Amino acid sequence: MNIRIRSLLLSTLFALAFIYLSLVGLKKDIGNQLAATALIHVDIIESIYTDTFNTLNELNAKSPNSCNETTLLNMSRAMFKSAYIKSVGFISDEGMLICTTGLGVLAEPQLQSGADYTTTSGFKIWIDKELLLFDELYKSLIIESKNFNAVLDSHNTYKLFPQSFDWQIIFMGNNRQLHVLGDKNLFINKKLIDENSLFEQSYTYCSLLSAHCVYLTFNKQQYYQRYSIVMMMIVVAAALLAYSSYITLIKIWKRRRSTKQRVKKGLASNGFYPLFQPIVILETGEIVGCEVLARYQDSMGDIFPDTFIPVIKDLNATWAFTDKLITKALTQINDVTLTNFKVNFNIYPQDIGNENVLKLLTNHMIKQTKHNICIEIIEDEALSGSKVLHCLEQLVANGMTIAIDDFGTGYSNLKQISSIPCQILKIDRSFINDMEAGSIKSTLIPHIVSIAKKLSMDVVAEGVENSMQHDALLKIGIKYGQGWGFGKPMTAEDFIQKVTEQKKD
Repeated sequence: MNIRIRSLLLSTLFALAFIYLSLVGLKKDIGNQLAATALIHVDIIESIYTDTFNTLNELNAKSPNSCNETTLLNMSRAMFKSAYIKSVGFISDEGMLICTTGLGVLAEPQLQSGADYTTTSGFKIWIDKELLLFDELYKSLIIESKNFNAVLDSHNTYKLFPQSFDWQIIFMGNNRQLHVLGDKNLFINKKLIDENSLFEQSYTYCSLLSAHCVYLTFNKQQYYQRYSIVMMMIVVAAALLAYSSYITLIKIWKRRRSTKQRVKKGLASNGFYPLFQPIVILETGEIVGCEVLARYQDSMGDIFPDTFIPVIKDLNATWAFTDKLITKALTQINDVTLTNFKVNFNIYPQDIGNENVLKLLTNHMIKQTKHNICIEIIEDEALSGSKVLHCLEQLVANGMTIAIDDFGTGYSNLKQISSIPCQILKIDRSFINDMEAGSIKSTLIPHIVSIAKKLSMDVVAEGVENSMQHDALLKIGIKYGQGWGFGKPMTAEDFIQKVTEQKKD
């Protein structure tokens, strides 16, 4: 998938996730507001009922027998001390209203109708009861206990409650649900609120002192009215997030796709793997060794040696790379049983100059292997000086062979070659490729062979691909060859199979 399309999809996903999480957070905040408001409602309910119940209990505690001056005085005092009561009435044992603080002694006692509900404490409660003081044109809330009742102004009581949400006070007792105060049909229609929606919710909270509960709702219309600006800000923030995410993702994808980052990842994960290309005797085609070639492939495809080799050098990771590759390669071809079988490894010049290559002498796989180890070094101006010479001599002294790789393309000259303790010259493939064209470059091959013989060095021709090249190299006197004509770089499994088939022949 194109990185721009992928980045666009991911940035859009980030923006949508941001919007969703913002709305979830907003819903949680509204839920907290509902809970806090419900607690305030219940506190007010408990305060009203506690004040009223205490007032009525105090009046009843004085055991009045009739509505006399003392009783009326006590009623007036109790009403004055109460924060919520507007009037107090005296009820006879027969259930007749005898007198009130507003009307005094009634000319004709009034029989009380049945209460709307009775609390667990025995208090009778009327909702929207007509008041005699106002010729039954005004309704209010009445609470009665034994010989006294208290009138509460519903309108003033309503104003005590926070109005930030739609709300209803309900009595939930005696297997009944009765409206007491607030929006009358709110609780009945509670199914209209979709609790799974991000834009509406409800909350119910009940008093521990009585069977009264508050039911609060917040619907979509209220949501849009109250939070329209917040929602616009969320959308704008999401758009900015999408844009910044898109730009950032493009940079990240490009960085991840860069060769340097891919190589670093390969080094960190030990993702480089060895392939093995046969080295044969030209005259017989017999496999006598192989060159280990590093390869790397990730989810984005292959990175070839001519690309990753200089990157590894720039990362100063040459020895870590080489050491892991050697260990991995020797482990994989441990089953090759050919006598005097030679395994060639390419070494970075700087790892010879800084003597990292001497760590091979303590490498556990090299110490255990039955194969001969050949160190291939390229012609490089860094391969000079007594320090390099001493380093190579130690490798040779410990049974390793030194080969000059890609001879003819670098900085070597006859004097430099003769001063290095090397046993093999590998002629670069560019000389071999030019043989068919008869170029001047290819005419240098016999001279290279002559130099090698004078220095008692074996010669390996690289890049041999066809019989014409093969025959011409034999005539010149080159003993060993390497190239696609004898086998492409292959896995250890395929290489071992090829060696096994040779032994059968």
